[in-house]
Amino acid sequence: MNLKLRSLFKASPRKITYAVIIFTSLIIYKEMFINTNSFVRSPSFLFLNTSTDKSTSLRGHLLWQPKSRVNSFMKLEPNSSRPSCYVVEFLSSLDPSFRSFHMDTMCDDLANKTDVMCRIYMRQLGLNTELEREACGSNPKDLVPKIVYFVTFGSYTFNIWNYIAVLAAQRHVQPTGLYVVGDQHPVGPWWELTLRDVPGLRFVYRQAPTVMSGKKITIIHQKSDIVRLQLLYMNGGIYLDVDQVVLRSLDSLLGLLNEATGMGNAFIAAKRWDSFLRDWYLGYKDFQNNTWGYNSMKVSKGLYLTNKSRVNLITELIYRPQFWELPLLLNESVAFDWRKNYAMHVWTAHGKLPKTIQEIQTGNSTVLQVFRYVIYGDPRPRADSIVVPQMLQ
Repeated sequence: MNLKLRSLFKASPRKITYAVIIFTSLIIYKEMFINTNSFVRSPSFLFLNTSTDKSTSLRGHLLWQPKSRVNSFMKLEPNSSRPSCYVVEFLSSLDPSFRSFHMDTMCDDLANKTDVMCRIYMRQLGLNTELEREACGSNPKDLVPKIVYFVTFGSYTFNIWNYIAVLAAQRHVQPTGLYVVGDQHPVGPWWELTLRDVPGLRFVYRQAPTVMSGKKITIIHQKSDIVRLQLLYMNGGIYLDVDQVVLRSLDSLLGLLNEATGMGNAFIAAKRWDSFLRDWYLGYKDFQNNTWGYNSMKVSKGLYLTNKSRVNLITELIYRPQFWELPLLLNESVAFDWRKNYAMHVWTAHGKLPKTIQEIQTGNSTVLQVFRYVIYGDPRPRADSIVVPQMLQ
């Protein structure tokens, strides 16, 4: 027997325990950082190009198990054939936290024909990936898909207007996917009511970005500004602020926008890999972290003015009344015909909105009419008594 092993067996139990721990640690280190079949990888996802590995989550659920060797890539433009996962490389080049998503959902053979967010959602639940092909449907890259996103970061308490915004999106868009994306579940009774009344609503965890182009993100709204562009670029769909209320079907609008998109910041409809969104996102190379609105609005406006054919702007039917027109939204004595609007931004940061179900029953301001229309299908004041849900009492 080897002299060192012989001396080990003669050692005290404590020394033997230490030796076993060290030996086990070396094996684990080898498996994690040396063995190429391990699921742990350095921050490079090029291995997805020709991989046969099986990746498993820390919860023990199967995440990815290709049946055969796959050649996986995404393209910048439809005619490109760059053999790498371009979307991951492009979006994470400015925001490293983008890699917190399941990257292979954007790089495998299903990536360009499924709802990527649906697949990420299923993996966060630990569901078998064999279900993804059927459950996550078709997502044509040349159209604006009916996939809706809301984004919140940090501790966020839902209010009645958030409930109405999500409910309106479900009723009037009739989306194939409806997501709230953030680093924490929203909270509060109105969030609970939203989960009850909006079947199919999905919360998808997304690590909050902290750095963009090497600069610290100092304004919390900038996190949402960044992530909304990423979601739309990688998957396409409709981004809505949590106080943006859809008032009728967007089908004709989505048909209009199948070539170019970008109608502002609170409402953006985009096809996947849209070139306007790409250039907008590239504007974050010059990230003005201390100036709210520079990258989210000034850059996009500059791109639009440079080439107006790239974007269809219908601000009048999406945002009005604007925040400088609050009397049109809040005052009963000022009439505003909102019936032609596709949507309305209710500007929670600028005006005093009703906070309870009781407050919206009477009164005839524009915002009260809109809230009643979404909840009851009728904008007129209500004289009948209401039943307040238990969770709101």
